[in-house]
Amino acid sequence: MPTAAPLIALDESDNSLQTRESHHGLYYTLSDISESSDSSRASSPRPPRSARRKALSVAIRYDRLHKAAPQEGLLLDGTYADVDILKRLLQKGFHYKESDITVLKDDGIHMPPTRKNILAEMRRLVEDVQPDDHYVFHFSGHGSQLSDKSHDVIWPSDIFLGSEGISNYIRANEIHDILVEGFPSNAHLLLLFDCCHSGTAAELRYDVEDDAYELGELENVDQIPEGEVKSTQIQKHLHFKALSFKPNADEGESSPQEREIRRDHKFPIHHEHHDVISFAACADEQTTPDGKRGGIFMQTFEEVLSTHDYNIPIEEFLVAITDKIEHKIKKHNDHVARSEKHDGYKCSRCTPQLGCEESPDEVIHKTLEM
Repeated sequence: MPTAAPLIALDESDNSLQTRESHHGLYYTLSDISESSDSSRASSPRPPRSARRKALSVAIRYDRLHKAAPQEGLLLDGTYADVDILKRLLQKGFHYKESDITVLKDDGIHMPPTRKNILAEMRRLVEDVQPDDHYVFHFSGHGSQLSDKSHDVIWPSDIFLGSEGISNYIRANEIHDILVEGFPSNAHLLLLFDCCHSGTAAELRYDVEDDAYELGELENVDQIPEGEVKSTQIQKHLHFKALSFKPNADEGESSPQEREIRRDHKFPIHHEHHDVISFAACADEQTTPDGKRGGIFMQTFEEVLSTHDYNIPIEEFLVAITDKIEHKIKKHNDHVARSEKHDGYKCSRCTPQLGCEESPDEVIHKTLEM
């Protein structure tokens, strides 16, 4: 069984950061307990109304799991702070009202974030979508992968941990079927996942990351001044993947799961435009740290948007948030290396991921909306 999650500190005011990773059954044979997801949208005409904004924010600390197995380090202290971060973003930058935001927490006050409630509220979020509407779905909690890595899964508050693995999770394809499948092309949907193994948590068609460091164009992170992004340098760093099991994918690909798309290649998959994008804290194989003030992903998400007065192109945002997280992790790891106490843990790299249904060549030039 994996060891307890590492604790990391990214600044002097937050000394208890923890990896947002599931620690049970990552590679067990997982029970596949699911409820049928209703992905249909009503096709009958609706009376016209003004465009609206709605958000669903799910944050789970897992106090129940912590009480049952305190030695496993499953408690996440910062997830509730992520809700506050999201509310500030939506209300200050994007004209949401308090009544526009539904919150699920396992705090005994809000609606509990059980599997049943999360799926029901996801359906309710998009049940009456009309042109020009804006919707946000946010999840902060534990994430893991199925044993065959066919799906990312997120953990509701009533996740079951057994001797043979976990069950009662929510699979990525369920999220896709409820929120994305059938979503109209003239409305906007943003999905935010601050959890481990979340890169393709909504199974969107394309996955994009800033690959500047992996490409070897920079010897170390200090070569980029923190917060500075030059538009002429952005596009050559972006790395695209396309899910080849989606409809109309070219045949004869070497991999059944995904293929690499060259930056100058015309995207071979064509389908109806969907204004649906996702941001995930890390790639499918990575973990992401948590702290009492929130996850590193949501904290940095807010920092970048507020610094740019909530008006920034998606490509510039992706590179900026990746850059800032790289700097924070490097600063933390350097501090741990210099520490005489030797009681800190180094944090592994986590690379924010952009998912989209349209061709990334079109999406990355748009302004980030919520």
